[in-house]
Amino acid sequence: MDDEKPAPAEKPGLISTLGSLAKLWQLVTVLPLWAKGGAALVGVVAAVVAFFVAPKPPSPLPLKAPFTVSDIYKPGNFMGDGETCQDCVEINAAFSGKSRPGNSKGYCIRISYLKPAGKGFAGVYWAEPAHNWGEVPGRKVLGASRVSFWAAGENGGEVVEFMAGGIRSPGKPFFDSFSATLGQKRLEKEWRRFEIDLKECSLSDVIGAFAWSAAANWNPSPLVFYLDDIRYE
Repeated sequence: MDDEKPAPAEKPGLISTLGSLAKLWQLVTVLPLWAKGGAALVGVVAAVVAFFVAPKPPSPLPLKAPFTVSDIYKPGNFMGDGETCQDCVEINAAFSGKSRPGNSKGYCIRISYLKPAGKGFAGVYWAEPAHNWGEVPGRKVLGASRVSFWAAGENGGEVVEFMAGGIRSPGKPFFDSFSATLGQKRLEKEWRRFEIDLKECSLSDVIGAFAWSAAANWNPSPLVFYLDDIRYE
């Protein structure tokens, strides 16, 4: 009978390597730090283990323009008085009382900044995912050179600033790769189309696709205005 040849030893895979690193980390943490470089060794091992073992957030799929912002991004990132006061800012995303010619949906977005609450301003970002201030990545946007939208005031004369991008929260690992603004705009009672130029912007990470902001002293309370058909094109 022929002698059986021993099977070749398997090379350690990623799982076994990670297991070894974890055991090494456990061993190092219980050793007394007699040596001067002991603390540095612990730090190095911890960094290696964290790099391989810590879960990484998945990269979301890119978005290709044109698309409607509200189909993907949600108006949940409140700023200023809207962040600290639950009844200071209201958003009705299906308001049917302000029809716009050319709008086949029959509804628009009604925004009310009802009262100041000590911050001196209010605003809302449309973010992806909702309420994301940089905890996770946004979306890469392909083929867009502008943000277009329609806006109108309740009475005309309302002053509002409109912007795209600009989320950069201290201590958060992710942030918008661009920031663009129209500055302060005085709205008319009739619908008017606006554009935010993105031609010089990097859209590699878009967390806050669109936002509005208004200082409390720009308008008498309440500030009421309307938005419709916010699009990346």
